Amino acid sequence: FAVLTAADGLQAVDLYRERGKEIDLVLMDMTMPHMDGAESFGELRRLNPEVRVVLASGYSHEDVASRFAGKGLDGVLQKPYTLL
Repeated sequence: FAVLTAADGLQAVDLYRERGKEIDLVLMDMTMPHMDGAESFGELRRLNPEVRVVLASGYSHEDVASRFAGKGLDGVLQKPYTLL
């Protein structure tokens, strides 16, 4: 697989708008400059209601899960985490 990166929420949405057909999963942080994860998630859903999104957050898993309940969030990655 290939990884595409964006520096903030606005860039993430723009990148998805341009290259969404190549993207199988969006992994993004809840707290980003210019457009936070919640706003970005909403915009991505507007562009493609089937987009798969996992949010990384320092907030508790329960808080994030309840905030996005019923909105189609595919997962929450609790920070801090370690990549192996």
